[in-house]
Amino acid sequence: MSLVPPRSLSTSKRSPRIRINVESRVDANELNQLWVRSGRPARDVVKLQHALEHSLFCVTARTISGQVLIGFVRATGDGIFNAAILDWAVDLSTSNADAVKRQLIERVKLESRRTLSQCAISMFAEPSDQAMFRRAGFDEEPNGIKAMILWNLELAVETAIPNPVGDNLN
Repeated sequence: MSLVPPRSLSTSKRSPRIRINVESRVDANELNQLWVRSGRPARDVVKLQHALEHSLFCVTARTISGQVLIGFVRATGDGIFNAAILDWAVDLSTSNADAVKRQLIERVKLESRRTLSQCAISMFAEPSDQAMFRRAGFDEEPNGIKAMILWNLELAVETAIPNPVGDNLN
């Protein structure tokens, strides 16, 4: 368990004390509320619950008083060869949001070493968070590999090197 000590951004507002934990059960409705507070759109609750149930682990940040979910991240993958760290969310109204992110990162690293020690672990980060992840020990893939996404099994979006043989799939 990690505690983020209260830190004041102004003399009139104290940051809440929080607890960082690995949780086996996270409520999809509660997580959806955090998505919205973190500036993201809500997700389909049934699909979200299914995703949570099939995660390797979930790390949460909750206020000690009230147990309010203010931070979340989860790991997915086969747990043997590959794992991906996904779905970072921190409540934007939390006065110590950067400290919460750092504590989530450290707990993810600890849990990954403990439960996924043989896995290659990848993660996806917003450009604004990349420097923080670098400071935490994450590196860009040295060969310049970038994430590629296949949306709805219909549209491939490539963010790496363009296909050298063109778009002909035949």
